[in-house]
Amino acid sequence: MVIPIVKKYESEFELYYALIALYNVIEKWGLTETQINILVYLIRFGYSKNTKEIICEKLNISDKSLTTNLSYLRQGRVGKKKIKKLLKTSQNNMNITLLNTELKDIKKLVEGEDTVKSFIVDFGEENFLK
Repeated sequence: MVIPIVKKYESEFELYYALIALYNVIEKWGLTETQINILVYLIRFGYSKNTKEIICEKLNISDKSLTTNLSYLRQGRVGKKKIKKLLKTSQNNMNITLLNTELKDIKKLVEGEDTVKSFIVDFGEENFLK
């Protein structure tokens, strides 16, 4: 059975947020709203000093708070709580932060040439309690 959900988004930001939030729920990434927003900015603008300034301004967080959240997203944990490792440091340059595969796929979907954007969630028979 397929249940179609059709939603039009007012902005690219909203679409990115919705897709990451969907992954967060289905895959149990354990992200906070702030972390989802940080990821949206990183996907859209890349990792740079300018992007970090934009994130701090738009989310009304300190540079220290942003640095802490970026560290959590690289390490895959917040204290003892595990979260999804969504960022990694380049092997060639420790100052370069890279997106993981799922975030790259989200970026391809949103920025791709296709006029119709579809996202399929397959719950599979084995995921249901019997």
